[in-house]
Amino acid sequence: NPHHKRSPYLLPYSIIDDSIKKINRDTASETVKTLLSYGYTIDTPTGDIEDLNRRNKDVKDNERMSNYRTYRAEKTFSVTRGKWYYEVELLTSGRMLIGWGHASNLSAFYSLGTDSYGYSFDGLNARRFHHNTYDRFGKQWTKNDVVGCMIDLHDKTISFSLNGELMLDNYGNETAFDGLDIDEIGFVPAITSFSGQKARFNFGQDVHSLKYFTSCGLQEGYEPFCVNMSKNATFWYSNFIPRFIPIKSNSSSFEVIRIGASRDDPPLIKLQSRLFGTLEKVEFEFLRLSLPISCHDKFVPRQVTLERRQIVLNEYLESHAEKHNFIFLSKPTTPSSNEQTESSTTDKSQSDSANPLVKFTDQSTSRKSPLSIMSENKSNAKSSTKKFNSFFQSLLKEQQPPTKRMVKLNIDPNTTNINQQNQLQSALKPPIKPSNNTMTGKSTNENDTEFNDQQTNDYEDDDIRIINEHVHDYYYAIRILPGQNPRSVFIGWVTSRFKPINRQYDTTINKLTKLIRHCTITQTGDDGSIVESIRRQDAYMFCAADLLDNIIDKENVTRHVVNGLLIGCLCDVSTGQLTFYVNGKESTQKFQVEPSTKLYPAVFVEPTVKEVLQFELGRIKNCLPLTAALFPSLNREERFIPQLPSRLHFQYLVHSHWS
Repeated sequence: NPHHKRSPYLLPYSIIDDSIKKINRDTASETVKTLLSYGYTIDTPTGDIEDLNRRNKDVKDNERMSNYRTYRAEKTFSVTRGKWYYEVELLTSGRMLIGWGHASNLSAFYSLGTDSYGYSFDGLNARRFHHNTYDRFGKQWTKNDVVGCMIDLHDKTISFSLNGELMLDNYGNETAFDGLDIDEIGFVPAITSFSGQKARFNFGQDVHSLKYFTSCGLQEGYEPFCVNMSKNATFWYSNFIPRFIPIKSNSSSFEVIRIGASRDDPPLIKLQSRLFGTLEKVEFEFLRLSLPISCHDKFVPRQVTLERRQIVLNEYLESHAEKHNFIFLSKPTTPSSNEQTESSTTDKSQSDSANPLVKFTDQSTSRKSPLSIMSENKSNAKSSTKKFNSFFQSLLKEQQPPTKRMVKLNIDPNTTNINQQNQLQSALKPPIKPSNNTMTGKSTNENDTEFNDQQTNDYEDDDIRIINEHVHDYYYAIRILPGQNPRSVFIGWVTSRFKPINRQYDTTINKLTKLIRHCTITQTGDDGSIVESIRRQDAYMFCAADLLDNIIDKENVTRHVVNGLLIGCLCDVSTGQLTFYVNGKESTQKFQVEPSTKLYPAVFVEPTVKEVLQFELGRIKNCLPLTAALFPSLNREERFIPQLPSRLHFQYLVHSHWS
């Protein structure tokens, strides 16, 4: 009945009649007076922030309670035994939290006493504060008062004094906290100062400078905290600038598993959530690798890089052919190539006529000229070629370990000056590793694809071993394991300046615009035309689900998601282009960065399953693994081999730290 404001159910307090509100207040007041008359003590609710705002006269009503900074002493000054004392002189009468904290686990994000590792006294509200629990203790302080802080590690107690007088709780106990959990690191003095508050520490380097030590502390057997110290104690403060720190083995959020390379799989770092499936809330995490790659100071066109690769490859093939004094024909070539090959073979037969290894071959064949051999019938040519190949293979087995083979480098067919070298390359190509596939003319459809989603340790399908010094493409991949929601995964690169715009608690509908800072700098001419436009941002990320939705032939790509969705990230440091791949298919979404940009491989994720994702450090064709860019000191024989160095590890973003 809204007209008479009657209902058998609970109603919002705002629509209750004022007379009813007054009756309720009067009844509650009488109840409180009755309880107090019987000797009961009534405290305000635990962590009542509104009450603290009302009672803090120096803090405006609209000021956030997070405007504070915590200070603590250096860990090397921590105490593990004995009885210690220090004083704090209040230069303002506002809210501060004074006390002690665990040197090893005291959080920089929370105020002193919010967690279980801090013990503090709030003199503005006359309360003690520990593990986010307030209790009435002592009395209120005023400006210029002196608070004494005492810790007894023998009895495991903490006490406070005000102007030389021990403060008591409502039951007359002098101990503020007891039953301390003492570890091997110990305790250090700590204080949380809210906005606009000032205080002066006195750790007793000069015992005579302590004002109330003789009144309360000396007789009880306490010692000044900095007794017999000539230098001032070093203090750390809570810094609220986010930064990345390594994920430790005892992390409460994630478990990191490092797996080395196998025959079929690249080295990888697997990430598992320790909070999923528990009562703890799973948070959105910002993760990255610990080492960056750097783009070149000056970019060059992609075509120039491809031409350099082709030149190096041709030079290697020519020098390799001259080293063995003959050239092997793997397939029919152009007339010009045949002439060069025939001439080289003729010189070979003449110069090695006395060589016993040459005499070991068929004598009838060796006495014939190369031109006559080429003009014989098809069956005789095949027979001669087989014998020649058999000798060539046995010779190479003694000179080279048959562990690698090379096939033609796949590049853009429209590239200038490249088609001119194709015929020469096919004529000069030596079969470095004997293989049935090579000798029988295996189909090259698989090799014609420049990139694929298989990151194995078979590096015999491209020429990366020869041209790796001129390859500037570095690759890594994130495999989103089955069950993890791709909408909650963002993959790409971050700069060293990255920090989220604000801390997001509801991340299920977050967009990158809420997480990444970006700006566009545009230079215009006198006529208003755009001369140059540069977009700068501190992260280059894409949502995994968006990459999958925008891929061409999505249905064909999604068929291969049995083992998880594989998102590949490729960075060309010579051009500054960032390319993304979805299960081996190149995405149309790309980024362009500026020269000299440092990029960290990164992933933002909110776990929706226990096994979240894995960071794969393999490579794809004609690209180098990420470790080649992270460790430039690797020699050319190690650069193209994916590795998992011990220095490379996962880092996560913390929103505060000690400085």
